Amino acid sequence: MKDTIGKVTQKVKIASGLFWADYSVLGAQVQELEAAGVDWFHVEVRDGKYMDFGMPRGGFDILEGVRKSTSLEIEAQIQMVRPSFDVFRQLADLGVNLITLPIETMGELTLQAITYIKDALGLKAGVWAWQGTPINAFEQYILPYVDIIEYESRAHFWVKESGKSPHDMDAIMFDNLKQMHGMIVTAGWKGAWS
Repeated sequence: MKDTIGKVTQKVKIASGLFWADYSVLGAQVQELEAAGVDWFHVEVRDGKYMDFGMPRGGFDILEGVRKSTSLEIEAQIQMVRPSFDVFRQLADLGVNLITLPIETMGELTLQAITYIKDALGLKAGVWAWQGTPINAFEQYILPYVDIIEYESRAHFWVKESGKSPHDMDAIMFDNLKQMHGMIVTAGWKGAWS
């Protein structure tokens, strides 16, 4: 299995999100994406409370199908309100390599969860948040705790346009990412370029 997540290089890496996948042909789509050169698979795992807009998509059954169809690393991006250690254990048992936690809903339990994921389960851990979360909220997790940080641009999920992502890239995101990069360099993250 490729060890890609958390390895900083000058190469752009692509994590293929499977939120809009056609689950009736999931295995074939995963294999097609792997053949096209994606670096890992990103699966959102929801509880239906974190983002309350209808039936949650993604989940344990999807992760099981993805694992059976690829040897690449799999990320479970948690979109839940305070998931338990039992959820993390189940994800490990399904073959997930990285669990990314939402700092907006984990609160003071974030570091406990990161430590459990890395030390007890031997997996990679990350944090993520939506645009609007202050960049300095990520700072305490940079070193030595997380393998990856994800900062997502806003999304207007209520607009349905076939073939188009609901995410918008606002100009402020470029400043936010520069600030995030500066924090990573200051922390001395091995491999971070200046």
